[in-house]
Amino acid sequence: MRLLIKRRAWSIFSALLLLLHFPSVANDNGNTRELDKVTLQLKFEHQFQFAGYYAAKEQGYYQEVGLDVHIEPAKIGDSATDAVLSGDANYGVGGSELLIKHSKGLPVVMLAVIFQHSPFVLVTPRGVSLSSLNHKTIGLSKNSHELLMMLKRAGVDKYHVPTQSYTLSDFTTGKLDALSAYITNSPFKLTKQGVDFDLHTARNYGVNFYGDNIFTSKYELEQHPQRAKRFMEASIKGWTYAMENPAEIAQLIHNKYQSKRNIESLLYEAKQLGYLIQPQLLEIGTSNKKRWQNIAKTYEELGLIKPNYDFKGFLYQREENNRTKVIYIVSAILLVVVIAILLLHISSLLRERQNSAHEMRFMNSILRTQQQASIDGIMTFDANGDLVNVNKQLRKLWGLQGDTFTPKDTWKIIYSMVRQLNNAQEFLATVRLHNNNPKMQSFAEIQLKDGRTFERFSAPLFHDDKSFLGRFWSFRDITERKLAEENIWLQANFDTLTNLPNRLMFKERLAFEIKKSQRSQKLIALLFLDLDRFKEINDSLGHDFGDKLLIKVALRLKQCVRDVDMVARLGGDEFTIIISELEHVNDIERIAQSILVALSTPFQINNQSLYISTSIGITFSPSDSDNDVQLLKNADQAMYHAKTLGRNNYQFFTPSLQSDALDRMALTNDLRHAIEKNQLFVVYQPIVSLETLKIVKAEALVRWRHPERGIVSPVEFISIAEETGLINNIGEWVFKQAVSQVKQWQDYHPGFQVAVNTSPIQYHSGSITPQKWHQHLAFNQVDSKLLTIELTESLLMESNASLLDTLRNFREQGTPISLDDFGTGYSSLSYLKKFDIDYLKIDRSFVNDLTRHSKESALCQAIITMAKSLGMQIVAEGIETKEQQQLLTEFGCDFGQGYLFSKPITANEFSNKLQQQADSLCQD
Repeated sequence: MRLLIKRRAWSIFSALLLLLHFPSVANDNGNTRELDKVTLQLKFEHQFQFAGYYAAKEQGYYQEVGLDVHIEPAKIGDSATDAVLSGDANYGVGGSELLIKHSKGLPVVMLAVIFQHSPFVLVTPRGVSLSSLNHKTIGLSKNSHELLMMLKRAGVDKYHVPTQSYTLSDFTTGKLDALSAYITNSPFKLTKQGVDFDLHTARNYGVNFYGDNIFTSKYELEQHPQRAKRFMEASIKGWTYAMENPAEIAQLIHNKYQSKRNIESLLYEAKQLGYLIQPQLLEIGTSNKKRWQNIAKTYEELGLIKPNYDFKGFLYQREENNRTKVIYIVSAILLVVVIAILLLHISSLLRERQNSAHEMRFMNSILRTQQQASIDGIMTFDANGDLVNVNKQLRKLWGLQGDTFTPKDTWKIIYSMVRQLNNAQEFLATVRLHNNNPKMQSFAEIQLKDGRTFERFSAPLFHDDKSFLGRFWSFRDITERKLAEENIWLQANFDTLTNLPNRLMFKERLAFEIKKSQRSQKLIALLFLDLDRFKEINDSLGHDFGDKLLIKVALRLKQCVRDVDMVARLGGDEFTIIISELEHVNDIERIAQSILVALSTPFQINNQSLYISTSIGITFSPSDSDNDVQLLKNADQAMYHAKTLGRNNYQFFTPSLQSDALDRMALTNDLRHAIEKNQLFVVYQPIVSLETLKIVKAEALVRWRHPERGIVSPVEFISIAEETGLINNIGEWVFKQAVSQVKQWQDYHPGFQVAVNTSPIQYHSGSITPQKWHQHLAFNQVDSKLLTIELTESLLMESNASLLDTLRNFREQGTPISLDDFGTGYSSLSYLKKFDIDYLKIDRSFVNDLTRHSKESALCQAIITMAKSLGMQIVAEGIETKEQQQLLTEFGCDFGQGYLFSKPITANEFSNKLQQQADSLCQD
């Protein structure tokens, strides 16, 4: 017996020494093999962010350690964590957010840190501080938790995060005041676009997260510890090579992996990664437990991790480099063990056997208890395929009757389960496959007829001597998780209001259809729709009303196209339609016309009839472009062209629209700085009394003197100002200029009145209020009745309580109100009565062709008669001939304005005219 013990001890000792000296001889299961096939799941598409893995593959580092690595790029919506935990991938690229997943019980293990710093930054316009972001709109991506803490520490706790997906263009166009971005690519794009910006990093606020790391699952690490170690070390070696040879790897990524980024962009990314990885300061792969603890505390502050989170199992314990030291220590320990074993008495061996039997019974009891307490339904079979054990949860999941089962019940139970499955034959085939292949493992999701979804796992059971013992089956109800995942997917890809595909899904579909058309050689049409004057509806009737309208619009749009076509909502009142496999360009005109007709039919909402229209831009692929981003720009430009042509029509994209759009963009950027650069100025057009032909009033008009373009027409820049919101600043500036001028004139011409144009945008935004207006007039000691507000008919038609109150307050303060361009809209007598208008201005379109026997003559007489009956005074615009003046005087018109009397002139020229008029009166 002692001899037997000696032999066993020495054989164990020798085997361990052999493994310590030559660990690569065997794989994790003790068998020699050529190459292990494993998959690495990336976070995004191919780019320099993953350069080390490409380098390890191309330089043969993976192959040297016995690995055949497939590098899988991520598609939109893919999760590296899900891929690794589901077994679709063995390893993944993650970030510090893995701590959150581990704290929730997910079996993830962090192998090595690649980025010592997080790539997340917050981008703001140049000169904008963090503290000024309260009450602003900030685009924050899903895992930018360090930026959340940075904002919190900067005292920014009241801001709006849009629920819709967003892009960098939302920042450059001003829709976002700030957004989270990767320092490796977004600054490059913004610089290329000529955008001035600032970057804010969380490190400056004491928040230092790790960036990318390599992770795996607990299952992979337990089953293949050596493989995980080999993969990690080869990857780190690849990263070292990539950082030393960035130009070579950039070419590799661009050419072989077909990255969407150009070489310049990839090299910029490589340079930024140098700052994040810091290979000169730290060995790649280094991480610090204390720093992970600080990250966990940050997550606790944000409420993402519960207090006292336990790191156990999250950080991979790397082996010491000094293998000889380990060998000596282990050898010494083993030697002591061998000596101790040799000193044992036979009686101790007998006691050990007795204890082992007791421990075996004890362990079996523990296993049975664990099985009964498990949330998984578990059943085990012996080597003959007979049922050995069924736990309580399995009986509950499958509705099995009875507490005990015998081997005779094996097929009875199986068929009881099979009858509940949607695909019974597939499950039975799996059972037979396992019977024929005892060592096989399998994992799958199965669907039940009652709508539930189970995870199914099956694995063999072995004796210590590797002989087959039986089979283990487990089932877990994941119905709620699947529903949650489906809801998350729906929320990520569909608009929650209209249930139409959102911007994200639209972009994926458009890219897919473009590739498909390249194979089929058939046309794709992209339609970009924007509802006309929707903002006015939303502001006047309320957002709830606007939402109901959008839902009805979505339904009508879907009825205008085929089921195979896609109608999507990009956001707000913007919709897109993808029409695929077009035979002829002419086919699209019929569809566009049907959309215009469908939306022209009145909508019934809250017992109200509402009329709307839409402007449509149309572009084609591949004739206009085969790039999804450019195609959307084309359609947007064509839509805008439809707007400029009067709305409620469709227009096709042409190359000239591209140059017009670029010109308009440049004009928009210049307009943003026009006030501060003193490029805007005010001119005044005289308004004369048609009875005396004396100047009695003036209209203040804004003009723009561009340093390169010269005088820019108001027709061009006022529409831009209204679209961008700049009209608020411009309108306020014109008002203050007019007040200043009236103050000068009232000293010499008491009672002289100036009219100031206002835009509906100013009322909706709250930039113009009776309080602000009156305070400024009072401060400058100018009487309220000397400044007239000019409104448009479109604003009058909104007829909401807020506008009524605003105009009523103006009237109470003595401010006259004038209705501009009367006759061009759809206002009625009821509107005029309701708003108590002082002056009504006849639009120049009625005056242009005015002769004694023209239709315009009858219209002008009718307008004047109607206005007089309501107690209003009349101003006729656009008078250019003596005949027009005489006729309007005969009709009873009070005031006239037009080039017959004077074009708009500067304040100095106007003052001279007033003085000349005063002098002539004195002479008379």
